[in-house]
Amino acid sequence: MHAFFSTKRFIVLIALLMGLTAFGIDAVLPAFPEMTTDFSLPLAEENRIQQVVFMFMLGFALFQLPFGTLADVFGRKIILCTGIVIYIIASASVIFIDDFTYLLIARFMQGVGLAAPRVISLTVVRDVSSGRLMSKIMSFVMMVFIIIPVMAPAIGQVALNYGSWHNIFWLFVMMGSIALAWVIIDLPETLHAEHRSRFSMANIGHAINQCLTHKPTLIYLAMLGMLFAMLMIYISQSEQIFQRDVYALGDLFPLIFGITASGMVLASLLNSKLVMRLGMHKMVHYALIAMLVSDTSMLFATMLFSGKMPLLLFVALLMVHMFCYSILMPNLNSLILEPHAKIAGTASALVGSVMTIIGVAIAHFISGLFNGTLYPIAIGYISITASVFILNIVVCRITHHQQERANTDYGT
Repeated sequence: MHAFFSTKRFIVLIALLMGLTAFGIDAVLPAFPEMTTDFSLPLAEENRIQQVVFMFMLGFALFQLPFGTLADVFGRKIILCTGIVIYIIASASVIFIDDFTYLLIARFMQGVGLAAPRVISLTVVRDVSSGRLMSKIMSFVMMVFIIIPVMAPAIGQVALNYGSWHNIFWLFVMMGSIALAWVIIDLPETLHAEHRSRFSMANIGHAINQCLTHKPTLIYLAMLGMLFAMLMIYISQSEQIFQRDVYALGDLFPLIFGITASGMVLASLLNSKLVMRLGMHKMVHYALIAMLVSDTSMLFATMLFSGKMPLLLFVALLMVHMFCYSILMPNLNSLILEPHAKIAGTASALVGSVMTIIGVAIAHFISGLFNGTLYPIAIGYISITASVFILNIVVCRITHHQQERANTDYGT
């Protein structure tokens, strides 16, 4: 294994590549009021501004599988660079747009470009590690990566203070350019020529079939999709909840947003230490119990205070929720990719695409119900968490039975 993969630079680079997506979403949130005004969105259609997030995520979802498949054929590095270049061009184009429809198209293309860093970052980590070690690396990656969404709204707010919302898209161009240069200079190719797949629809179909006929993979896909929906629900509603309609915090929104996400850093640090002792299944089980308790409390508090609980209580419950989310995601991503080492690129891409499509669809529906209260997010959270908890019980039983059958066959 190349020495680069055991360095902190590798972890920071992977975190940056994955963080481009979070930065592309979160940095633009403080600009929603200004963008709503600039594009003359009527008050009755104010929730349309959420499409700036959802169109980005749609492009991000649809193109992970093509990029992942191409990465198995042509190698990781060239496909990664291609995606980043698309992102840079799409980001730059927004600066010259004055129509909301064209803005959404540009945001879609930003998501298309960032599909490559997302899927190939996970694939590179899978190329050089596996099992609990992979989960440990992903926890450190998440710990660094989380700094980006914590700070992104504040960075976006600073950019707004020195000009229009277009400044935020100049930041996207700059971040993409830094990532592109770093990949070109520092990242070795992790898929050697002799291990590359031949491009054929039959091979792609076989890889997809391998994933979709594996019962635990299907259940983990549903779990990841629903968990991702909760993140999208929060991101799409957060500006309206904190900055305008519920708590009316104005310019304090980036600070509160960062505080709610700060628990994710602690979660990633703890996961990197505990997963080597407890294993991924136990970490998922304990995190889901804690999330179920916190989301139940959020619903009761929302009902008790008629849709608007005290700010500090809401922030505290969100921090617990985000803490649990950051335990669940790296472990579930490792569990779902573990059986598919030979098709890591395609499997990672399929997981990312399906997870994002499920998440965006659920979040788009729930966020569209936003009515100036906390009821949509509270009801959405408890419904999803309960569903994921039940699915985890099911997948654990299936996995246990498969292991027992394998041990019996081995003994025979």
